[in-house]
Parts: sequence; structure tokens; C-alpha cells
Amino acid sequence: MFEVCCYMMNDMMKVGKAKKPTDDKGKEIDPEGYWALSKTKLLANPKEFLANMINYDKDHMPDALVEKVDNIMKTDPLLEDAKIKSASQDLIPVKVWVNAMITYHETLKIVNPKRALAAQKTEELKIVMAKLNEARAKVKAIDE
Repeated sequence: MFEVCCYMMNDMMKVGKAKKPTDDKGKEIDPEGYWALSKTKLLANPKEFLANMINYDKDHMPDALVEKVDNIMKTDPLLEDAKIKSASQDLIPVKVWVNAMITYHETLKIVNPKRALAAQKTEELKIVMAKLNEARAKVKAIDE
């Protein structure tokens, strides 16, 4: 789970890259080094980590990041709800947050083109309404 958090928080918290452990016990527990990186960068200041989750710039997530994280979330057997729950109850909301960010990003792909179209149509409506108001003013002048 913390591998995903390191990817997600890299821009905000300058997490950096994980270093693979060199000792045998470290290789067994944390083969890629994300747990050690998370302890020093993310979990060292839990209030900052929580604040960064709350204030995450979800509107500008790169597609590559979302694709990478989504792939990890779907394929890693350690990220199943039962395994996460057995490891720590506190990780469940983190998983929910990651899934929400992925869903939000996918939703933006649908909504943003519609927002752009709505903005374009609003501008066109302003032009048409200005012409209509001119015509109404001319009609009013003729009626008077």
C-alpha cells in the first residue's frame, strides 16, 4: 500500500525513490524499500501526510501515474481488502482514498470535455443574447 502512497505523494512531499535493502531481513520484509521510505518520508509526520491527502491536487494527476497506481491496485494480491485489514485497520481509509483518486481521474476524462463544450456554448449564448437584446431595443424603439 505504501508503494502506491509513495507514487501518489511524490510531487507534494518530495518522497523520492525507494532504495532496495541490502540486508537479508530487509529484503524479506521490504524487498523494494517502500516501507522504509514511507516510514521516513510519509509516516514521520502523519499530520502532514493527512493534510497532503486532503489537499491533493486531484485535478492535475498525470495519466501515467494513475495508470501505474491503478495497475498496482488491481494486480497486487497484498492489496486485497482482507490482507490490508489484517495488516492494519488504518490502511483501509488510505486504500479508499487511492481508489477515490483513481475514480475521480477517470470521471474527469468524461466531464472535462463536457465542461469545455458547456463553456463554448455559454459564450455562443452570450453573443446570441446580445444580438437579441439589440433587436428587442430596435423593436421597442419602433413601437414607441
